[in-house]
Amino acid sequence: MALEELGDIRSLIVEGLVLATHDNGQVQTIDVQTHGGMIHAGVEVMQAFGFASVPPAPKTVALLLAVGGDPANLRALPLSASGARFGRLANGEGVLYGADGSRVAVRKGGLIEVLAGSTVHVKVGPVEFNVTASRIETVGDLKVGGNLIWTGEAKTEDGSALKISSPVTVDNEMTVTGAIHGTADIAEKAHSLG
Repeated sequence: MALEELGDIRSLIVEGLVLATHDNGQVQTIDVQTHGGMIHAGVEVMQAFGFASVPPAPKTVALLLAVGGDPANLRALPLSASGARFGRLANGEGVLYGADGSRVAVRKGGLIEVLAGSTVHVKVGPVEFNVTASRIETVGDLKVGGNLIWTGEAKTEDGSALKISSPVTVDNEMTVTGAIHGTADIAEKAHSLG
């Protein structure tokens, strides 16, 4: 094989330092600097279906392929930011993560770990719930198939005491620590439960 052919093969794959990432539409592109200070603008990044990411800059590296051996027709493999990589996974584990430490990790033993920097937001149709550092909020009906246990006061959003305007049926057992306030009829029925 001639030296010229070896050079052609070697130039099919080059490494570059990502200068900018553009994720404005259906195709993600990068501006990248390769050997000799060459700048290539608008290089398409190949991404797997169902997953997209924009690594944090700086120190993001791209592996570039010259399609058809043409160095003017480059494509980038998924980008690497080894300094921001999530590590210490055990064999068989996987994780989706962001630069701020938020993550969804699939761990050994059937554990799915969700860690958010501020909020976990779930939406299905008109029903939504948010988990923050201080509370769980929901929009839509809440159905509890087991026990509902709380410590503290039951209040409405404006801080007033919770009032239940429809009948409450207790099929098994109800434990109350403190007083039950209401009409004489409610107090009589509550007393008969105790």
